[in-house]
Amino acid sequence: MNFESLKLGFKNYLEEISQYSNKEYAIDNTDISIFMYANEFKNYLSDELNCDASIFSKSINEIMDMEIINGQLIDIEEKLSDMETENGQGGSGNIGVQYSQDIYEQTMPNVTGAQNSEEGQFVLPEGIEDENAQINDPEIITNILNELLKDSTFKGVLDKDQDGEVNEEELANFLEVIKDYDNNSENISIKDILSAVKDIQDGVFEFATDEEITERLGETPQADAAFSSGNFNIPSTYGAAQNLFNGIQEKTLDNMTKEELNSELNKAESDLSDKQSVLSDALSGNLPELKELKEIENNAYKAYQEMLKSVDVEMAKELDNIKNSIDEKESEINDKELEISQQEIVVSDCETAYNNAVNKTKTLKSSLEELKSADRSDMTPEEISELDAKISDLEAKIIDSERDEGEKKSAWDDAKEALNVLNTQKDELKNTDLSELIDQKTNLEAEISQKYPEVKESMDAYNDAKQNYSDEQNSIITEAKEEINKSKDYVNEVKTSINNYDNKQIKKEYSLKGDAEELLDFAYKFLGYSESDVESKCGYDLPDGLWCAAFVNYVLNETYGDEVPAWFQNCNHNSCSEILAAANNNGCAFKDANDAQPGDLIIFNTARGNARHIGIVVSVENGVVKTIEGNTSSHVGERTYEVGTSRINSFVRVN
Repeated sequence: MNFESLKLGFKNYLEEISQYSNKEYAIDNTDISIFMYANEFKNYLSDELNCDASIFSKSINEIMDMEIINGQLIDIEEKLSDMETENGQGGSGNIGVQYSQDIYEQTMPNVTGAQNSEEGQFVLPEGIEDENAQINDPEIITNILNELLKDSTFKGVLDKDQDGEVNEEELANFLEVIKDYDNNSENISIKDILSAVKDIQDGVFEFATDEEITERLGETPQADAAFSSGNFNIPSTYGAAQNLFNGIQEKTLDNMTKEELNSELNKAESDLSDKQSVLSDALSGNLPELKELKEIENNAYKAYQEMLKSVDVEMAKELDNIKNSIDEKESEINDKELEISQQEIVVSDCETAYNNAVNKTKTLKSSLEELKSADRSDMTPEEISELDAKISDLEAKIIDSERDEGEKKSAWDDAKEALNVLNTQKDELKNTDLSELIDQKTNLEAEISQKYPEVKESMDAYNDAKQNYSDEQNSIITEAKEEINKSKDYVNEVKTSINNYDNKQIKKEYSLKGDAEELLDFAYKFLGYSESDVESKCGYDLPDGLWCAAFVNYVLNETYGDEVPAWFQNCNHNSCSEILAAANNNGCAFKDANDAQPGDLIIFNTARGNARHIGIVVSVENGVVKTIEGNTSSHVGERTYEVGTSRINSFVRVN
């Protein structure tokens, strides 16, 4: 293992927890969690690099200034100084190189899948003439990654499900993140892959469990910081590999455009209709598995009837009449069940429509209150006239909205009453008519069993077959209803999202605030919130661990809606580096903090690498940039930075 990588990793670890704990840690900090990890660091060096026991008498600062040569800790500067004294001349550059060389050079595995290649040699796969050539065949990349799994260094990073090979999901995640190694292109080359391989191999990527972190650090604020950072590892120089499997953001209702929401609603309603069809087929017995069981039941009844007719024709006729009546009533009940299911959807739709109407009225009234409370003292006559026109427009819309609200409440009440009627009708069919027929059948079969014992075997066979059919049908019906409820809930969720989207447009249309002011007002609603708090408040599923970019994306979409430009919508919102790359490609990124305005995005360099954290600019005054950021000290918080600090990478203007 490369000693320089380990030293850099430990230093980066301290910078990493400094970022999340909002405290500065020097390498020789005596905080207990740092002390514990420092000892673990020394133990690791001793075990893995076989260095001598002198390492335990050295401070971390001293270790950082030393090299390990032949298992001994060597202070290079001191060694060169001694040699200068001995030789009477300045130190030779070759000597520095000699003593800086790490004798524990590791060989790289043959990751190309090529035959007859020696370990440590990279042989280009067949058909690839240049290491910069783009690889179009996923199979080649998969073979490379599978070969890497033979080395334990990579197994925990590449093979997340620990099945010994790279699956499609793991490959997709690798391909997504490996773009970090090629800033000018999304093409993937052998060189890109080998750079990623070296990054992983040079670092120590041990993604510990929560229990392991607690065991290492104890219950300390720094342990909490390690939890919240989403990983507990010594970051690599490049930093991209530690994010290999953070995942790619999926489209959610919260970040869809109006057009996408309408499309999602169509798909959800189609899915609900399909689930209703399954229930209809289950109730009518029109499913292959039910048809098969019904045929067995009919054959059993036929044998039962033939046996009974051979001893008592009149009883057989009476049984047949009762059975047909039972079948008829069960069919009526099933038809009523389908009507009830359909009416339950109507009731749910009406309830959602009413609630959405109520929320629209509230939004209109809130906007009206804001306009009426506006300070007119600094307004021009034209602005006052425009304000009064907006107030009049809102008052008219509120009247219409309240009328619509009342109509939707009446429709909901009518739908609930219709559902009650259907349930009453079903209960009457089931508890009166069907119950009486079943009693008649039970009494008749008791008489048959007593009078003709030889018929009982065929009677039992029929009743068992009928019960098997009933059990299977009820099981399918129960499952179908559960699926219908899920689909129904999702349809209503999409409808509510569309209504929320429209309400945001109403607020934007009638707001007196500028875009940046609205953006910051919304962001500050979450000040002090943790990741789970934000998710609970907004119903937005943030990615685990590194959620700063997802929070910015959420705030932008909630504030700007469809006005968020396409270049931002189409990039990976969980990746700060991808946001920056997209902004650069579209001419929206800039470096000068003095050009930054409230509402601009600010992208930071961190211990994980360049462009690894993001926030929103609140102000730039007196040489200080004030921000609000998600995932800062594990919460949404305010931070300040001096203009010109190397931590600031770029600014981005979205709107």
